[in-house]
Amino acid sequence: MMEQEGGKAAMAAQQQGGVLVVDKPAGITSAAAVDRLKRALGVRRAGHAGTLDPMATGVLVVCVGEATKIATYLLVDEKQYLATARLGIATDTFDADGYEVGRAEIPPLDEPRIEAVLRSFVGLIDQKAPAYSALKKDGQALHRRARRGEAVEPPTRAVEVRSLELVRWEPPDVVFRVVCGKGTYVRSLAVDIAARLGTLAHLVALRRERSGAFSIGDAVPWRCVAESDRSELVRRLIPPADALAGMDLRRLDEAEARAITLGQPIAAGGGRAPGHLRLVAPSGALLAIGERRDDRIWPIRVLNL
Repeated sequence: MMEQEGGKAAMAAQQQGGVLVVDKPAGITSAAAVDRLKRALGVRRAGHAGTLDPMATGVLVVCVGEATKIATYLLVDEKQYLATARLGIATDTFDADGYEVGRAEIPPLDEPRIEAVLRSFVGLIDQKAPAYSALKKDGQALHRRARRGEAVEPPTRAVEVRSLELVRWEPPDVVFRVVCGKGTYVRSLAVDIAARLGTLAHLVALRRERSGAFSIGDAVPWRCVAESDRSELVRRLIPPADALAGMDLRRLDEAEARAITLGQPIAAGGGRAPGHLRLVAPSGALLAIGERRDDRIWPIRVLNL
């Protein structure tokens, strides 16, 4: 009976698709977490919207089945992390997974001094990415080059730190919470904070608490994945239309839905500004992502739901 129920749940996930927020554990890559989830659900297609380092835990947004077609639209700008930087020791990867490459004395510090330094990083800042990162050069990830012993010069990019607060100072650890924009490396931020404090550092813990509208409170515990609890995983799938709740919505009638399915535009109506919007079928399911151009709405990503 349990096998039959599991099979039905997997079939539902395969046919309907959806978005699942998973609480990724430490010690596995985001890709490995997605592979384990695919086996637990019994589905062929799934992909994450935003990578977490192997050491990091927390919110991993995974698109399942047809919902993989909306993954690009879930690569949101704002994320929130709880991080722990250990002062006095540097590693080649900027985190606890790397090899020690330096030590330095930790100067006398108190919470007001640390808070003042944290405040100095709020806003637009120039940040150098870690050499061990997924950024690509000539089509290859920097971390692959670094692990082969090649000299790697990571790029410096402008990133935005929207808030940065001290949670606690437990020498030699600084625990902080950061809300940041797309492309920010918290590992690099920890190293830069330490430099401004007059020492070295590496990250020993990182937990993503929020990715866009998805928070850790929405996340499925990892045990549901590890134990292949298919019925619970399917129950927690977020319909694609709901996962994109921040995007404008257009409810289609039958004739409009047929046109969109065939890749044809429909009348925009209302004189709204250009932009993406959810095109929802009469059944309530997300049929497509549309783009408003002048007086027409064109389908740019159609789902088979």
